[in-house]
Amino acid sequence: MQIQIQASAHSVYRAFTMPPLLQLWLCQQAQGRFREGGMFFYRWDDGFYAAGTFTTLTPNTHITQTWRFSTAATESALDVTLREQDGGTTVDLNYSGGDTTLDWADALENLKYLLEVGFDYRIMRRPMLGIYPGELDEGRAAKLGLTGVKGLYITDVIPGMGAASVLQATDVLVSLGGMPVTDFPSIQRAVAPYQGGAVVPVEYYRAGQKLSADMLLSKRPLLELPATPSDLATVMRANLAEVSAELDALVAGVPEDVLSRRPQADGMERQRKPRAFDLDGAE
Repeated sequence: MQIQIQASAHSVYRAFTMPPLLQLWLCQQAQGRFREGGMFFYRWDDGFYAAGTFTTLTPNTHITQTWRFSTAATESALDVTLREQDGGTTVDLNYSGGDTTLDWADALENLKYLLEVGFDYRIMRRPMLGIYPGELDEGRAAKLGLTGVKGLYITDVIPGMGAASVLQATDVLVSLGGMPVTDFPSIQRAVAPYQGGAVVPVEYYRAGQKLSADMLLSKRPLLELPATPSDLATVMRANLAEVSAELDALVAGVPEDVLSRRPQADGMERQRKPRAFDLDGAE
């Protein structure tokens, strides 16, 4: 496999040999001694893992590893060659194994996205519904005339998200993509096969009537990242000024002697009880 990445060979090499970076594009857990003869251990949330040994580590140029998936009967080999050209890096990857535990083409796309855009693509392509879910308890079901119905109560929707074009507050979502929806875990399972931008069929109840529609699963918005350390400092100063102004407004008019008081010994117990306090601490 071959892929072009608009990043230096040094950056690509680091992404193959640093656990924090490996965990942003290849696996969920990475450990090892990243030197020739050193062993590595990678784990995925899907339940499988891989282990092996680094046989070649030529900085910014070449990486070879023995490779053994927990799901494979035999050991394989991974060979990665890096060549800087035209302001980027050509990555040539050869994997000798015949197993399909890991989609290497997909992994390389994750790597490209991480180094060019700056985010974990596995997370960024997950869809967003844009709903505030609630429990369809017996009281709500009876009030809505849906006694015996199992579904997810919609407390509210987020304006501008895909769900807002179909659903609204007090609707009860019962199916997404042909899979039943009864609670938050079930809706997570229902959206798992899809990526942001997909359109899926949904079934829901509104005012006692069962309806169906096609609903957009929203893409995750890209955050604007500061390009330089000085840009980051500017953003952090602005954030600090905003938070400081909010804190100043919160305590405006509170006497200084009240602000300077130490918490009472039973302060934690008092916080657990829904009591009202005035500024001088009297109940």
